[in-house]
Amino acid sequence: DDVLEHVYEKSGKKLQYPLAGKDIERYRKLHTGGSSCLLKLHGDCHREDGRVLGVKEYTDAYGAGGGPREALSLIYKTRPLLWLGCSLSIDRTLSLAGELAKTDNQMPRHFALLQQPSNEDILLAREKELSSMHIFPIWYDGDHDECIETILVGILDSLKCFEGMTI
Repeated sequence: DDVLEHVYEKSGKKLQYPLAGKDIERYRKLHTGGSSCLLKLHGDCHREDGRVLGVKEYTDAYGAGGGPREALSLIYKTRPLLWLGCSLSIDRTLSLAGELAKTDNQMPRHFALLQQPSNEDILLAREKELSSMHIFPIWYDGDHDECIETILVGILDSLKCFEGMTI
């Protein structure tokens, strides 16, 4: 649950606002100030409040007309996301991404770090399914936590090369 925070610490950066579960309603206010946010859609393992794992918790947080659902819809439609630490299989927040992608061709491209399936047919089917939701997988093969941390540290290190440059 804390991999991304650790990676940022190692790179000398700090995430300003981790938003867990229903707290994502605060995104709109925080984002307008230009702050960076970490969205923990299912909550934070260190906090019992705000957890979104069971059916009732999902309905309360991401049900139609709810503030977190509206905030998440706005995020999907306007900001590229990187999914970490999830399988992106059966999930209501993923279903929302699929619904939005069907009606919004301008939705940004999103990314997910996912363990690579061993079967080529499954891999191709997953890529097709995810790309229909504007989600593009970055496959890794190996230990989950170690691979994700290595990829993220590499990305952050390569971004240091661009500091101070206009791209």
